[in-house]
Amino acid sequence: MVRLYIVKIGGSLITKKHLTNPSLNKKNIKQLSSEIARAYSRNKFRLILINGAGSYGHVLAERYKLNEGLKNKNQIRALALTQALVNQLNANFCTALVKEGIPAFPIQASAIAVMKNKKIKSFNYLIISKILDLGLVPVLYGTPAYDEKLGCSILSGDYILSYLAKKMAADKAIFASDVDGLYVDNKLIRKLDRNQLRKLLGHISTSKNVDVTGGMKGKVNNILTLKNIECYILNGSAKDRLYACMSSNKTISTTIRL
Repeated sequence: MVRLYIVKIGGSLITKKHLTNPSLNKKNIKQLSSEIARAYSRNKFRLILINGAGSYGHVLAERYKLNEGLKNKNQIRALALTQALVNQLNANFCTALVKEGIPAFPIQASAIAVMKNKKIKSFNYLIISKILDLGLVPVLYGTPAYDEKLGCSILSGDYILSYLAKKMAADKAIFASDVDGLYVDNKLIRKLDRNQLRKLLGHISTSKNVDVTGGMKGKVNNILTLKNIECYILNGSAKDRLYACMSSNKTISTTIRL
């Protein structure tokens, strides 16, 4: 049985997340696309990619409180613009991947998912399985989505990863961010189990940048819902760390056995 890897590329890597206007980090996009392509071509695994929204999504979502539901007309335009912007980001990322030889296939998660009070009510993940069967690499992304109760809520990339990992029995989940892993008292924690991670949760802060999905704390909460999977948190901007992790080589990261 071919192993299934799901890799989340944080918005802090592929955009300049600290800026208030949408801005690509072209250097990181090229580096990460190259590393993903090398790992994918040299190893046998099926791959799902997910990219975060960074400065293309979080700024407007925070400004217009899109994760709290639709309450006024100004939010409607902001919702439409946010969806358009995250589509653009995903298109740029997929184009870079294809140039490196990855058969990247963009999938707008909000077109196949329905939320209810910020939780996934339904998600047509079977289409993702069919796309994988064709030999393609599905590339999903964090996005605003229709919510039955609120009108709109945010379907984050971390949430998509945890949902698909459970439904599709993924073997490895990698969260590539802009930090080396999880820290306590400025010390990198290299290995954790579920109980250790749960105890650590109270010491983890949210993102220093605008992030409507909870930053690292939100990431850890999603990881804690998983079972029987290897999880890694690593610094994707550090050269070859993502490649090493995808190739099952040792690298600097926080490894979580669930």
